[in-house]
Amino acid sequence: MENLDRIFAVLRALGYEISLEEKLKDHLDSLDLVELVMMIEQEFKIVITNEEIAEIVTVEDVLKLVNKKLDAN
Repeated sequence: MENLDRIFAVLRALGYEISLEEKLKDHLDSLDLVELVMMIEQEFKIVITNEEIAEIVTVEDVLKLVNKKLDAN
């Protein structure tokens, strides 16, 4: 499964259907975003810092961050 598919699976598990370009804040409140980040960290076995969370706007941003973290390993 590609990284994007895995991210969308996490979003669906949280009850969200969000496109790649949509702003997460239009769908998720701050607690939902924290839950999303925790689930992404578990799914990909990565750590996302508070500074990185602050830069996440869209699903595409999540994908870029995941890919960057995975490439660094």
